[in-house]
Amino acid sequence: MPRPLSPESGNIFVIIFIAIILIALLTVAVRGTSSGRNSISQEELKVQVAEVIRYGAELENGVHQVLQNGASETEIRFAHADAPAEYGVITTTPTFQVFSQSGGNATYRTAPANILESGTGQWEFYGTTNIPQVGSDKAELIAVLPHVTADFCAQINKDLGLTGQPNDNTTGTTPDCVQGAAINRFGAGAGFMSPANNLDSTTFSHLPATSACVTCGTDYHYYQVLLTR
Repeated sequence: MPRPLSPESGNIFVIIFIAIILIALLTVAVRGTSSGRNSISQEELKVQVAEVIRYGAELENGVHQVLQNGASETEIRFAHADAPAEYGVITTTPTFQVFSQSGGNATYRTAPANILESGTGQWEFYGTTNIPQVGSDKAELIAVLPHVTADFCAQINKDLGLTGQPNDNTTGTTPDCVQGAAINRFGAGAGFMSPANNLDSTTFSHLPATSACVTCGTDYHYYQVLLTR
């Protein structure tokens, strides 16, 4: 006849059970850490892609509203309390400010961390690059969401009907990428660059591409044309 389990045996089973739970929790934690800031499901990725495309259209509409208010193409401004200082002060001619209610009435937003490889998620605005087959050979006014992930870049190009990930390979004066330095931010200190950088048209599956995600070295940047010139 088998001997009944002692209280000590029961305690051993409890300890083993607790150890299994702790190991499982540790495994989940390690996986979460290794996935980093870019952990995102395919469904959420598609939602973020749609939101970025929608926001680009909102910014473009804001620019055209500012032009209707009487601003010239060089007077368009992107100041905001949370934006870099190079974009100016939003109280300076509010009707010419894209993020002012009396101007373009666009909402100032930043991108979520899970679609970024690095950076703060702030949108940038430049007049440095000529997009092929868009307007003349002058630089367009573009919004840029820099340093997005490769997965986001691939998905947004797919949704835009672009195959692959176009290389920006711009030629011309500095900067040599759709993503510029702080001194190139569009505002009173830096407007449209002439001659413009020319985006390499040979790497696009179709043109014109008024919005696309391009590679620049090892970085991925999304752009949206706000004003064709």
